[in-house]
Amino acid sequence: MARGPVAPEPFASWMVEQGYTDPYGKPSMTALATAAGLGPTTVHRLFRTVRGNGDTQPDPPTISKLAKALNRAVDEISAVFKIPAKASEVWKPPVEIEFLDRGDLVVIDELVKRLAFHRRKTIAAEAALATARS
Repeated sequence: MARGPVAPEPFASWMVEQGYTDPYGKPSMTALATAAGLGPTTVHRLFRTVRGNGDTQPDPPTISKLAKALNRAVDEISAVFKIPAKASEVWKPPVEIEFLDRGDLVVIDELVKRLAFHRRKTIAAEAALATARS
């Protein structure tokens, strides 16, 4: 059974540029995953999302790892996943955070995780809707 390219564009080209290829010169998800410090399954799921038949959205650390491994800007990687560049920036807490105690910080961590979870679901639903319309 013939299969299409394992890595979607623009990742395939970027992977070849960086030498993340198999012995035949084709893009290798395993090589990229190793270089980025990610699991091959994670990379596979992300590539399915880029192709329009998956719903795994990368978190900011994953975007940063891919950007570093592929020698690309974080904004460029974010754009492929249709994530606004601002969403992939690292949040810096206000200086008043020094007045909070450990319990307060745990609550803030959980709030951020919950907001991110719901945002990922929204992004995936929007991508699925856009794919269905096209």
